[in-house]
Amino acid sequence: VQGYPTMLFFVHGVHEPYTGGRKVHDIVAWVKKKCGSPVQTLKSTADAEKTFEVETPITVAYVNSLKDTNAKAFAAAADMERRVPFYMTEDKEVAAKFSLEKTPSLVLLKKQAEKVVLFEGDFEEMTLTSFVRKNRLPLVITYGRGKEELISMRGISRQFFLFAGTEEYAEIRFMYEEAAKFSKGQITFVFVDLANHMYASFYLDYFSLSGEKTKLVGYVEGACGSKFGYEGDFSLESVKEFSGKLLENKLNPYFKSEDIPEKNDEPVKVVVGKSFDNIVLDESKDVLLHFYYPWYGYLEPEYKKLAELLKDVKSIVIAKM
Repeated sequence: VQGYPTMLFFVHGVHEPYTGGRKVHDIVAWVKKKCGSPVQTLKSTADAEKTFEVETPITVAYVNSLKDTNAKAFAAAADMERRVPFYMTEDKEVAAKFSLEKTPSLVLLKKQAEKVVLFEGDFEEMTLTSFVRKNRLPLVITYGRGKEELISMRGISRQFFLFAGTEEYAEIRFMYEEAAKFSKGQITFVFVDLANHMYASFYLDYFSLSGEKTKLVGYVEGACGSKFGYEGDFSLESVKEFSGKLLENKLNPYFKSEDIPEKNDEPVKVVVGKSFDNIVLDESKDVLLHFYYPWYGYLEPEYKKLAELLKDVKSIVIAKM
């Protein structure tokens, strides 16, 4: 929760943000809609036409009977994933409106790139639920107001952040969306528009970027979060290769760091992110490293005395960071 007031609606442990008005009748109407039947039946082609006016992604299933096992599995999936409208039909003409020709079949429709996603698999509750959750969001999320939750809502720990200007992104957008298809469900792809400084500044600072040029960064969520810089050309094959290495944990992370000091010949050695491996992880040395705040230096005098005492012992390093 990043702001107040915030309301979340939970179904089977999965939450979605409240998006209705702030009046009592708005809240009641929104909750009633969420608590009603999770599946709407399409009985005519007129019903089908109305679904194309819905702005959010929708899921449509074509079944032999509204009461068969496939229909029940679809309804159970709809109950698990209420963030997407679920529609079902047993009418051949209605199904044809969605290019569904056989039973059972299912399609997910959305307004963004990859407008039509056909389901391929068994009509089982968890398989259907997983399909909808994996495909309901855009291939690429454009970062902006209210998008933080979308970025992390998928429950995917790996993310790509592409920092680019509007014109630069237009040139590589197709490539980026195609790369997103390759890693769909495993990596969340995000575009950060450098022209929108109000939103871009947070991530630029977090990833230690200047924002002066197009940059792609891989990120793995965790206690500290690992960051991986991409240095290749912006071709589909190169970005797909980077995706594969991120998924296989074959990339070396980078860290936010000050510049390595030009002189570091005092008894207490200064360590920064860029010099951490060379100084602290040097297997030929034993290292005592003091992590400190600059304004919290009550150990400084005693620490310097210790460093002076041991400065001639070549196998020991006294350092601070």
